Amino acid sequence: PLTAAASAGNLDLQRARARVLEARAARNASAARLLPEGALNGTAARSNARRLGFDNPVSYFETAFDAAWEIDIFGATAHRVEAADRLAQSADADAADVRLSLRAEVARNYIELRAAQQRLNLALATLDSRRETAALVTALQKTGLRSELDMAQAEAPVLALQAAIPSLQTAIIAAARRLDTLLGQQPGGAVAAQVGAPVVVPLADAAPLLEEPVAVIARRPDLRRAGRELAAAGALTAAAVADFYPRFTLGSLAGFRDLAGGPAGLIWSLAAGLAA
Repeated sequence: PLTAAASAGNLDLQRARARVLEARAARNASAARLLPEGALNGTAARSNARRLGFDNPVSYFETAFDAAWEIDIFGATAHRVEAADRLAQSADADAADVRLSLRAEVARNYIELRAAQQRLNLALATLDSRRETAALVTALQKTGLRSELDMAQAEAPVLALQAAIPSLQTAIIAAARRLDTLLGQQPGGAVAAQVGAPVVVPLADAAPLLEEPVAVIARRPDLRRAGRELAAAGALTAAAVADFYPRFTLGSLAGFRDLAGGPAGLIWSLAAGLAA
C-alpha cells in the first residue's frame, strides 16, 4: 500500500511523468513536419473606393486553401524525428528510474521504521527486567547482602537503556516523516497512523538471484536513459549534416475571389522552391 500511495502522490514521479508526456508531444510535433502543412484563409472587407473610380463602397470576399510541403530528400527532418523518439524513450527510462528509486526508498524507510519499533519494544521489555533486578539488588544492599558496587552495577544498565529509548523513538518519528515526504504528504503523522502497531520486519519472499552483469546493466533505467540520449545526439548530428544540403519545397493555393463590380472566380497557384 505504501509503494502504491507513493507512486500516486510523489511529486518527483509526477514531474517525471509530465516530462514523458512533453517528450512524446515533441516527438509528434517533429513527425508532423514530414507531412504537408495546410491552412484555410478567409477575408471579407467593405471599403469606400471612390478614388478608384467607384461611386459606391466596394465589397471584397476571398476564400483560399493553401498547402506547403518540404520534401525531406536528405533526411534532416527524419533524423530529428528519430532524435525526438530517442528523447521520448529517455524520458520513459528516467520515469522508470525515479519510480524504482522511489520504491527502494519507501521500502528502506519502512524497514527502518519497523526495525526501530522492534528495538524500542525490546528495549522497553529489557528495561522492565533490569529495573526489577536493580530493585532486588538495592533491597539486598540495604540488608547488607550486597555491596554498593553491586547496586551501582545493577543500576548502570537501567540508566543506559533509559538514555537509548529517546533516540529509538526519534528514529521511528524520523522514518515516518521521511515516508510522508516520499508519499507527497506533509510530514507529521499520516504514515505513523497508517503503519499502526509494531510488526515483525518483513523479509523478502525469495533470495536475490545472481545474474550476469550484462543482464543487470540492461535492466538499469539510468543506463537505458544514457543510451537513448547518446542515440538522440547521434541523430541530431546526422540532421545537422543534412542541413548542409539543399531543401526542396512545393506549394499550392486554390480558392475563390469576388470583388463587387469587378471580376470574380477561382484563384490558384503552384510553386516550387529551392534553398541552399
